[in-house]
Amino acid sequence: MKIRTAAPNDLPGIYRLLRRAEHAFISTGLEDIAGLIQQELCVVGTLDANGICAVAAIHCESRPVTLPAPIPRRASVRVLALAADCAPMTDVPALLHALEPRLFAAIAEPSVPSPTVEMTVFTRDAWLRAPLLNARFDVAERVEFLRLNHLQQRRLDPSADHPEGFTIQDAGPAHIDAVATLDALAFAPRWHFSASQLLALFMSGRMRIGLINGQLVGYSVLAYASGDDAQLERLAVHPGHQGQGVGRHLLLDAAYRARDAGATALLLNTQTDNHASQALYRGAGFRATGHIIPLFSRRLGG
Repeated sequence: MKIRTAAPNDLPGIYRLLRRAEHAFISTGLEDIAGLIQQELCVVGTLDANGICAVAAIHCESRPVTLPAPIPRRASVRVLALAADCAPMTDVPALLHALEPRLFAAIAEPSVPSPTVEMTVFTRDAWLRAPLLNARFDVAERVEFLRLNHLQQRRLDPSADHPEGFTIQDAGPAHIDAVATLDALAFAPRWHFSASQLLALFMSGRMRIGLINGQLVGYSVLAYASGDDAQLERLAVHPGHQGQGVGRHLLLDAAYRARDAGATALLLNTQTDNHASQALYRGAGFRATGHIIPLFSRRLGG
């Protein structure tokens, strides 16, 4: 297979491939592929004169100001698709390898002479596991999905037993930068949300902040999924205030507001090895849905 950088006139062939692909992983809107082509973060493979038989595309995040330069840049694979005459075990590694120089060109920073980047794929597609391992990816973490059922029948009192001086209020746009700083302290770099990502969550959901004597110590974001389900998109507590009941009260507040809005269930996800969050959620009555997605990761450069 010959691999080259995708060009804008490849879009019709890419769309045709995605419709008939034997194997396809797509984690973006089809309309976003044109932008990845413009950024030269998309490659295509061809066999003889049969047209495009493979495509791979990757999204590279801008470095959040809340993550300093020594921390690897973040890039996520958004598209991997192969026609029936391709060989996933060899062609997936070849496509991802072809993206590497394009990725480093995209993340070049004059102040960082030897940049590093974490390339990730968030998928449970069975066909991709062996090819990704063959491409020297590791399963870095597993994300488990949990659910709190019968929300309307539950007794929820968000005002009970607050830590001393603790209050919860709606966030406003002026809080976003402070929330992003807290988020960087509360989460590992690969899970950190930048101020722009948090602003998008704020605009699409309901963000609440927890304060102790006026100091920001935690936050939550509640959104509404399909049907009668609500989704807890985010919950974080400042490391200096963990273990004091802040997370429990932010969770209770989110559940109360979801119930008040008519939701019958509250959904969330967390890493299987995040023992503190697992204990918090299961202690509140959440149960596993059986849905677990691995995060494949490979660190490049440095």
